[in-house]
Amino acid sequence: MAASREYINWITDRELRNLYLTDYRKEGGHACIEYTTLKRKELVEEQERRKKQRKVAMDHMHRRRINRPSYYVNEIHSSYYVSERHASKGNKGTKIVVLAIVIIIIIIAAWVYTNNYDLFSWFGNLSTLNQYNNLQIGQGTTNNFTSTTSQQSSQTELINYALQLINKDREAYGLSPVSFSNISSGQQHANNMLQHYYMSHWDVYGLKPYMRYTLLNGTGAVSENIADTSGTSCINFVCSGNIDPKTAIQQMENNFVYNDSICCENGHRNNILDPNHNQVSIGIAYDNGRIYFVQDFIENYIDWNSNSPAFSNNEVYLNGTISKYDLNSITISYDPPTTNMTIQQLNSTFAYGYGNQIAGVVNNSNSYYTTMATIIPDKYYVYENNLDIIFSIKNIINQYGAGEYTIFIWFNNRNSTNSEFVGSTYTIFINSNGQQYLPNNI
Repeated sequence: MAASREYINWITDRELRNLYLTDYRKEGGHACIEYTTLKRKELVEEQERRKKQRKVAMDHMHRRRINRPSYYVNEIHSSYYVSERHASKGNKGTKIVVLAIVIIIIIIAAWVYTNNYDLFSWFGNLSTLNQYNNLQIGQGTTNNFTSTTSQQSSQTELINYALQLINKDREAYGLSPVSFSNISSGQQHANNMLQHYYMSHWDVYGLKPYMRYTLLNGTGAVSENIADTSGTSCINFVCSGNIDPKTAIQQMENNFVYNDSICCENGHRNNILDPNHNQVSIGIAYDNGRIYFVQDFIENYIDWNSNSPAFSNNEVYLNGTISKYDLNSITISYDPPTTNMTIQQLNSTFAYGYGNQIAGVVNNSNSYYTTMATIIPDKYYVYENNLDIIFSIKNIINQYGAGEYTIFIWFNNRNSTNSEFVGSTYTIFINSNGQQYLPNNI
């Protein structure tokens, strides 16, 4: 995950810099400096300070009146009202008052412009802010993909533009282009983040990227980048301002590749420039104040036969043909049962892992794993990259119970020093009765 707004490289205070570095490298944290506990505390304090300044300004404007009591300016709406008694006189005093009103309006407009402050949008955001403070799982705003810029761009145009930027960066490093995936995992997650105004690889249902990918019928392996850009004025995560989507996408992609070392230890850059990726699912969702950008990079090298991969009666069925690479191994990971997450939890939970590796499948009864359970398959046939494998996970389900069991298929890349990589994942959802189920929130 990355955000495009600011990075740690502007921090000159060595002690403060070290505090940030320690905070975002802690266990369970995420290597994006603006989402550390310390930085979020600063943002909250800054928001409270600006909120108090606005309140003082508002109170001051309500109290201000022109010298003559019959004339006053409603400065919130930049209009004025004149009583009938004085309006009919048309004398010199009236002209002076009108001139004074115009001067005051000009002063207010200059103050608003200088402080990048939109009175109208602030009042409009009060209702949105209240919705955010009371937000529960399943509620939120609706994304209509509308742009406030003069040159509106279609969703297809923006996705194609993002894909061009990605492939241009890959080409610069001698890598093959990635194609656009028809699995909508990237767009689904971008929509969810905009609807609930949060920033995390997890979603409000407690699902990780590879879980969402399976639920959307994806059969490759996914690695996710996320970023966001906000408008000029934000209260909590509710923002206002004019965002040009193409400019924001270009800036976020540039930060991923060329400004990622201090923020995120080049995690996003390495993901974009991974030679094993051959597809990407792109998500772009925005409103008047914030834009979310998701890149789900995918390895998709197995031509699966019908009804595979599949799970039935505790048995996993894998039948298909691998292209380009060789099968290395098959492992199983476990995640505890998913639970709904609050917005506050999501905004402090960024990184995700592949769960706890609990078992591995061997190709004969003479092999075994020393660090996790060994599964001897009912059938293990691999010949000329054709695979037909069947194995049971009944014993590990009995041991671990309800949760998410993800099958990882590992490949060998003979042309890479880091030869092993995940080429396909398949998540199985098990309820408290030990039965498979499919979450219905995707």
